[in-house]
Amino acid sequence: MRTPRIYVSGNYNSGEVIRLDAAPTHHLTRVLRRGPGDDIIVFNGVGQSFVAQISALQRGAADIEILAADVDEPAPATPICLALAVLKNDTLDYVLQKATELGVSDVHLVASARAEARHTDPIRRARRIEHWLGILVSACEQSGRNWLPTLSPPRPFAEWLPTTSGQRWLLHPGGRSVRDVGAHPGALTLAIGPEGGWTEEERGAAERAGFTVVSLGPRILRADTAPVVALTLAQYLADGL
Repeated sequence: MRTPRIYVSGNYNSGEVIRLDAAPTHHLTRVLRRGPGDDIIVFNGVGQSFVAQISALQRGAADIEILAADVDEPAPATPICLALAVLKNDTLDYVLQKATELGVSDVHLVASARAEARHTDPIRRARRIEHWLGILVSACEQSGRNWLPTLSPPRPFAEWLPTTSGQRWLLHPGGRSVRDVGAHPGALTLAIGPEGGWTEEERGAAERAGFTVVSLGPRILRADTAPVVALTLAQYLADGL
């Protein structure tokens, strides 16, 4: 049986006891059916994981004891930032999950002309961000990643563009072939538009900001397919450097 993985931020030493709050405790005890004496893996989101054991349960909380260091995973050699237009809820959830599984380092959400940020109320916005962070954590727990991607809340595309640097691709039909563009050592930013695609004005602004317009092929891919394909190709090209 696979040992459960739980995300807890921080750095830990053997013998240290950590108290989990209600959410991870519920997942560990009610969903995974683990209890005192069961082994688990704790990872801290910055590359490290630890062998631990559930030592005690309280109402709405669990104490876990760190037994030993497990893995110290190096940071990605080619960090990939995914800039993603805000998509419909289920579609965005899917893309965040798959992007995490595929090793993305950072996720920047952007509001574009064809995908405005829908949650302007501060409370609802905070809840959505918490929900998206939960998806990233869950995907790391499931996939075995020890690096938790960073998540930047939605901001206007035009406001986000000047903050970028390095190698940058804007995915858009009719752009240059990924095979012709290739990948270079160092960080890579992938900007992927909404269901309706980027507007011509947005494409032009991205090019002026230093982006290369890149196409994934002759077919128009769905908004939840394009990020998976783009990340897979980018990782393949980076690993071949």
